[in-house]
Amino acid sequence: MGQVEHTIENSICFSAYVGDQCVGFAPIVSDEAVFGDVLDLSVLEKFSGRGVGRSLGEPLLSHRELRPVTWLLGTIDAHGLCEKYGFAVVRDSSRYMRKPFARSRRWN
Repeated sequence: MGQVEHTIENSICFSAYVGDQCVGFAPIVSDEAVFGDVLDLSVLEKFSGRGVGRSLGEPLLSHRELRPVTWLLGTIDAHGLCEKYGFAVVRDSSRYMRKPFARSRRWN
């Protein structure tokens, strides 16, 4: 099983479709009580700027099993959209630590 398949299998996934075509995808990792991490929120470039990100974000943030969690996400270019949903840049990053992904043979 590849990394993408493993991520999908172990996440709560939200998708946006136009007809039969998946144009947006967002996998979420959560314990459904305390923590939720938006692993990615991808929209096909052709559909960018058409509200697909909002159509994915609104249901995942209001999902009944995910309502009590504190959210975390990383973004390069969607700060404005994320701020509309209550996200804020983590200013005091001394509290948060990160261990970069290390390739293992499992994903090969």
